[in-house]
Amino acid sequence: MEAAIRSRNISALKSAQQAIKPNHSQQDVDIRTETDMVMRKVAASFVTDKVADAELHQFFNFVIECSENELCGKIVPVSVLQDILDVSSVERCEQLFSLVEDHIPTWKSPFFFEQCRNHVLRLCNDLLKRLSRTVDTAFCGRILVFLARCLPLTEKSGLNLVSQFNVDNSTRYEQEQTDQSLLTDNNDIEMEEGEMKDSNIPVDYALYCKFWQLQTFFSSPTTCYDKIGWKKFQHNANEVFSALASYKLEEGSGRKRHLDASISEPAGKSMKMDTSADNESATAIKLMANREQRRSLQTEKTRDSYFAKYLTSQKLLQLQLNDSEFRRYFLVQCIILFQYLQTDVKFKDKKVHSLADEQTRWIEDMAEKCYKLLRETHPDGARFAQAVKHIMDREKHWSEWKNQGCPDFTSMTDKEKMQMFKKRPKQRYDPNKIDLGNPELTKLWNIEPDTLASCRANPRRFIPRLEDFLVDPLDEMDPEQQVDEEYRSTNNEVFQWRAMRLLSMTSSQFFTPTNRDANLTKMTTFLESLIQRTAATIP
Repeated sequence: MEAAIRSRNISALKSAQQAIKPNHSQQDVDIRTETDMVMRKVAASFVTDKVADAELHQFFNFVIECSENELCGKIVPVSVLQDILDVSSVERCEQLFSLVEDHIPTWKSPFFFEQCRNHVLRLCNDLLKRLSRTVDTAFCGRILVFLARCLPLTEKSGLNLVSQFNVDNSTRYEQEQTDQSLLTDNNDIEMEEGEMKDSNIPVDYALYCKFWQLQTFFSSPTTCYDKIGWKKFQHNANEVFSALASYKLEEGSGRKRHLDASISEPAGKSMKMDTSADNESATAIKLMANREQRRSLQTEKTRDSYFAKYLTSQKLLQLQLNDSEFRRYFLVQCIILFQYLQTDVKFKDKKVHSLADEQTRWIEDMAEKCYKLLRETHPDGARFAQAVKHIMDREKHWSEWKNQGCPDFTSMTDKEKMQMFKKRPKQRYDPNKIDLGNPELTKLWNIEPDTLASCRANPRRFIPRLEDFLVDPLDEMDPEQQVDEEYRSTNNEVFQWRAMRLLSMTSSQFFTPTNRDANLTKMTTFLESLIQRTAATIP
């Protein structure tokens, strides 16, 4: 049987199992148990022999295939992985964890899920216990992401149903004041003429204590509802925010500026030291070394940083407050706390865990200050603040889902199968009808394809006939009608404009020279004379 397993031959394994139970006297369960033990033994030998990763992947796929064919137990693949990872170093486990990640569809399949769910969870928890969150941060993140992808949202092991806090995560800071000269002593840096020193935040022992005391409220937010705790939290937060707002970080400050200084300093020194023609080769060698140093420092500058826990020394706080990443971590902590204090949580005691109107207004103002400081913190401050705002808005939905008892999303899906859509009837093409994509345009076009002829059609003739237009003004000028001059149409400016335009196009008397008379300079007199002369020419 062991030879069949090592050769990864399923047919040979079946034959070996049949040979073990002559006349079917031995039960199948005992045979599968023996097969499980042999598989785990072979897997352990692979680790001892330090076989290649490709061979391990092939062997693991073989174990899964055997389990699917019921030649071994369903939990054997997880047990094999557990044995391999238990006897491997942390560095080796990080490489072999791809065996677990690549088979997420296998763990989620109905055949393996119920049997292997707890074993996979135990495997990941055992790995997390071996890892350091400060050293192996990336590997811990991979494991947690795997669990989030593999297990459903309603998995009880991943839910904090009663909203408990990790109060054991305490932050220790120095209880005795360090010499003040050590806190403000800066290394003397050679500066060029006209260059100013950077403005650092003045950090005394009082600000140091107030800053790190806030971590107590971050780890246990319910202490903010206590009257004494609230006053302490409010006072410390106001002091820290005043210091941060008074000393804003400029673009290119913090870690980036120090790296830039370290990049440029060696090159400058080498240029000053090697100026003679006799040392050209030495200068070239040093320039190449400085260039390599710049590249390494540039790589260091652009590399992601992981700080699960910051040091709390008094000497470091001034440098930390001038670091953009440190500021961002602190401000995001404040935003999370402010949102929790205002969020309606199911397990909060409404009688005790409630805020007054004044406290709510203060929290809203401080949250707005947090976002403002995040936008002013380079690099990409506005983009980072917008991302944090979006994440916190989404967190409200998850909090509401948790208050509702974490209902399963799959139960909300439609149980009935979706009906197939009916095909639309094909529209027959009419070559005599033009479709412009808009009903009104299509209607207008199909009335008359010739636009000019359509404009000349009788329904679009809006210019009146000259004979009809002159009837009313001629009646008003008739003495028998007794129409006062001020009420005549010829005194209306709109009528004057229309009459002059029509007569200029249709009357030959419009351009006929007349005797110059002072009375004809008036528009009313000229128009009445023109109408009378035009009417006389009409038969």
